Amino acid sequence: MSVTAPSYLDLADTEPKSRREQTDSRRLLDILGLDVQHLPEIHEEQFKGDLESILAFKSQISIPITKKTSPRPDFGNEYFEIYPSKIAGWGVRAVKPLYQGQDILREAPLLIANIETLFDEFYRLDPESRRIALSLHANVHLKPGTPPIQAVWATNW
Repeated sequence: MSVTAPSYLDLADTEPKSRREQTDSRRLLDILGLDVQHLPEIHEEQFKGDLESILAFKSQISIPITKKTSPRPDFGNEYFEIYPSKIAGWGVRAVKPLYQGQDILREAPLLIANIETLFDEFYRLDPESRRIALSLHANVHLKPGTPPIQAVWATNW
């Protein structure tokens, strides 16, 4: 769906519109999670005129950046939940309708490194952050003797 870059006045406009324009406006309001009384001002330069850029804007104003504070994967937000799977491991499910391209989680990086700085950056972390990093999935089919943090890096990079 291609949309013209909306302004807050366009979305709240009470002038008669075509059925398609009304549907597009309602969908944009729904995607942004906004009602007409509480619309932020939207500047046209924020949009490329497509749904993806609108969803990116919504994530900037509504999804807080989270930081992983526990090795356990049991968390969620208004969009999804993680739960123990009856088959194996963990599962994830949407708790409300999602749109293609919609951000559902913004997470601060635990560490920023490349393969050359990985070990230095890992050992700069506090002990709890190291424990969290090592709790991430690591491929068991890597070369025997691969350090655990390198296995995590190779799997999740």
